[in-house]
Amino acid sequence: MQIENGAAHKKNEIPWYDSETICLITLIFLYFVFFFGISGISVVREYHEYYKHIWVPVLLMIMSGITIISITLRLIGRFFQHIKNSQQ
Repeated sequence: MQIENGAAHKKNEIPWYDSETICLITLIFLYFVFFFGISGISVVREYHEYYKHIWVPVLLMIMSGITIISITLRLIGRFFQHIKNSQQ
């Protein structure tokens, strides 16, 4: 898709899967995954025969935590970009 040269307002369009609504829904889901990992670690502490499987909830927590941070930084950047654009 080519950009028109004479367009007065060129706005970057965000795909639907990267919209603010979908990002917020994803954040909510990832918080549930993170807390599910915490509950998995508490189960491993209670039942020592499951200790060799502690990597599963730890991996869930790490992956969801990294994604939570990434999406949060993206939304913060968009928020400040929106404020910067509205002041001009």
